[in-house]
Amino acid sequence: MEEIILEIQDKLFEHLSKILSINEGFKFSLRKSNLGNKLDRRYWFHGGINYVAISFWSGFDNVNRTPNISFIINQDESCFILFSARNSDLVNKFFLDKLYPALGFSQIISGNQLKIPIEGPSSYLEKIDDFIKQEKVEIDGILKKEIAFFADRREPGIGFIDGRDFRLLYNRAVKLRNAINQIQEPRLYESSLNISKLTIKNFGPISNFDLPNFGLGKKWIFLTGENGCGKSAIFRAIAAAICNDHSYLTNGDYSNYEVSIHITDGQKTFNREFNAKNAYKDNPKLLYRGFAAYGASRLTIEDTKQNKTMDTYHLTACDSIFKYCNPLLDLWTRIIEIQKRKGSSIAHVRIDNIREMFYSLIENLQTILFPGEFDDDKTYYAELDIKNNKGFLPVPYDYLASGIRSIIAMIGDLIVRFFDQQPNALSPGDFKGIVIIDEIDVHLHPSYQKKIVEALDIIFPKVQFLVSTHSPIPFLGAPKSSAIYVVKRDYKEGVLINRIDDKIYIQDLLPNTILTSPIFDLDEITNEHHETERILRTEKTFAELEFNDKVKAKINLFMNDTIESELISIFEKRRK
Repeated sequence: MEEIILEIQDKLFEHLSKILSINEGFKFSLRKSNLGNKLDRRYWFHGGINYVAISFWSGFDNVNRTPNISFIINQDESCFILFSARNSDLVNKFFLDKLYPALGFSQIISGNQLKIPIEGPSSYLEKIDDFIKQEKVEIDGILKKEIAFFADRREPGIGFIDGRDFRLLYNRAVKLRNAINQIQEPRLYESSLNISKLTIKNFGPISNFDLPNFGLGKKWIFLTGENGCGKSAIFRAIAAAICNDHSYLTNGDYSNYEVSIHITDGQKTFNREFNAKNAYKDNPKLLYRGFAAYGASRLTIEDTKQNKTMDTYHLTACDSIFKYCNPLLDLWTRIIEIQKRKGSSIAHVRIDNIREMFYSLIENLQTILFPGEFDDDKTYYAELDIKNNKGFLPVPYDYLASGIRSIIAMIGDLIVRFFDQQPNALSPGDFKGIVIIDEIDVHLHPSYQKKIVEALDIIFPKVQFLVSTHSPIPFLGAPKSSAIYVVKRDYKEGVLINRIDDKIYIQDLLPNTILTSPIFDLDEITNEHHETERILRTEKTFAELEFNDKVKAKINLFMNDTIESELISIFEKRRK
């Protein structure tokens, strides 16, 4: 059914483009971010598989994932106007006090959303034409009259679409549409990057292994294994080779190392022979400008008073994977540098896309306030109580939970590095490269251990992730395009690595079976103090366990010796 909504997306884009060709001042909202490859899949506007959301003003409800004021077209071509302010009490106040009365809505309106159905037999294109001629003109007039409402507020509000931002996004959409239309094969406009071949010799505890198809065609590569088995050594070998960086390989464990790595994007292959013989000849240089690597400690952000220049970011790409507690780059300070280097239009679009990325990544994040948007030069985060639909007070980074801080610090560092390495990118969804994350589960609640894999897969559709984990939970979020390797260490042979996903279909397994499978190889997962005379609970969910307990309690209320004897008698007769 996706083709129906994609046809609406295309027809709407063509229709609005015709209006634009007549009226150069005409502007409409376009999708800024390529999350989930949405732009490559022809989703030019906000919305999903069931609807399209188009707006003619700035202002976005990140909780509802739609503009604050939207014209909605459903898959069945029915239409309605949506006013949504789930993200902002300020925007909701503007709706209730200013916009609704000016539009003549006389009925009592409460809540933070309002839907106005558009009835009639006309097509959705005719309905949007009528909206542009009537309601859009009225709303434009109200916004001009009430322009002072949001002027002194630091919180983002509703306004008119910036002309330079619009032209930047529109030209990108036109270019991408033309490129997609020229491709005959039903594939994405750009494929992701893969490590296709890997050989490591004499690198720390690794004696020798050769993986001719290490990550070919796989978007995620998972390494598991006991502590000290060599997972980090594998990641360090890959990172050092990609960065061509010998600076950390100076002790006796790295006297005669050799690493051969091949990276492919489906069209070109990038190769490097990295070895100790060239340690004093090579200069650090990325094999592909799209790389970041992270060790298990990811909570510390750099001291911004000791900033490195943008041009040296690639020289520090190995630091986190080799050094414990290495400070990560501060995204929000670097945003200012991005603005200075790239100009305001690109910076505006990037900042909006960064906001959207964090809203997708952190489930209950309501608002991000960049330096200067709140009380000082810090970045503040406001979380949402989803159950009661109420926002908590904004707090700085240091006041957040360690799991959230680790996500913000790592992804912030990644964003800075990739925007530097790929200066033409507008969105994290445009990034193409390889990212290493050692112990992806560290600091995270089980719900986030699953979610971070799912979210990163959507946010960075063209990035290959190499991660290690000591938890079965991240596998619950693993996409089908995943390879799983088990790493072990042997006294004679050193580090051994075996691929396991071709023997186990991970999508069919629950955490208990993942733990006892060859992935983790646990012999026993019951509690050491479990009493053998008690029944071991094997329900799939806790809700199922509670239901069974309630059923058992009701049976016990009903049951007595006489009824029990009668039931036994009935069962015995049926067996005969």
